[in-house]
Amino acid sequence: KISFVILTLVVFTAILIARSISRPIKALTETSKTISAGNLSARVKIETEDEIGELAQFFNQMTDSLIEAKVNVEQKKAEVEEQKKLLEEVNKELDSFVYTVSHDLRAPLRGIDGFATFLEQDYMDKLDDMGKDHLRRIRAGASRMQKLIDDLLTLSRISRIKNPYED
Repeated sequence: KISFVILTLVVFTAILIARSISRPIKALTETSKTISAGNLSARVKIETEDEIGELAQFFNQMTDSLIEAKVNVEQKKAEVEEQKKLLEEVNKELDSFVYTVSHDLRAPLRGIDGFATFLEQDYMDKLDDMGKDHLRRIRAGASRMQKLIDDLLTLSRISRIKNPYED
């Protein structure tokens, strides 16, 4: 009879010890499942000051660090979105500027080239070698300027096509 009572006490004590160990571990496991599902506000209750309690404390600290990191990532994302909007606005302004500049430069350039062509057609035989050289240089400069304007427009188009913004 005494051995039955002692055996019952030992079994009962073992069950209590097992529960005292497994309960905090189960709570830690359940909380980790909740956090991994996205609920970062979940916390483990710290019931003891032993190794399991210390583990729960570090687990809560780790979750706090995750929240802080998430906030930082969201702030950086907002900053990137703001920079993206600013860059898009600047690119639109740059495209508008390039179009306006190229249009405004082409008109006087056509005039210069046109008058140089008229001089060449009407007065080439009346010009000395120096005059012919100057006329040739005017036409070459106008042609070079036209090429630069075309290249500027091409560069503007290429930058929009080859380098679109990506998340």
